[in-house]
Amino acid sequence: MLVKENQPELYRELHDWFDHPTRWRALDCRTASTMGKGHGRLERRTITVSAACRYLDWPGLEQVIRFETRSVNTQTQAVSEQLCYAITSLPPQQASAAQLLALRRQHWAIENLLHYPRDVWLREDASRIRTEQAPIVMASIRNGLLNLLRGFGYHSIKKARELFAVHPHRALGLLELPVDFRLE
Repeated sequence: MLVKENQPELYRELHDWFDHPTRWRALDCRTASTMGKGHGRLERRTITVSAACRYLDWPGLEQVIRFETRSVNTQTQAVSEQLCYAITSLPPQQASAAQLLALRRQHWAIENLLHYPRDVWLREDASRIRTEQAPIVMASIRNGLLNLLRGFGYHSIKKARELFAVHPHRALGLLELPVDFRLE
């Protein structure tokens, strides 16, 4: 679970814990890093994990986590850094630093493939539908639409929306095509 500043005491404790390396240098700390290049930037992701967190009063807490991301824009060479903290109930035997870093990447893959398109391009959060089962039905329709578009090769929901806004007959045509048909 990510720890944000809406949990000010826990956030401060984690910040202080990781910000004073002499406190945790000799303790059980593990790190893992990955490098990646894409979307016009070079990124280094580093995770530091410690199970020496018994001083925190948080139910089920097994490990504390610090994520650091350093991005370099490959065109402008501008550098940006991001730091965040998290806690987990997974003990070190079940989740190493490398595994926790991979889980974080998987989380963002889900966020980028499902939640972001539903919220931004299909405007789910702006929906005023609130009664009975209608929100669940609309969420199912949105998921079905995303799966339909991706099944026909539209990996950019933005581009698909723009295309179908100009050519609405093509959107209706998707319902008549065999599933293995791909639009160019």
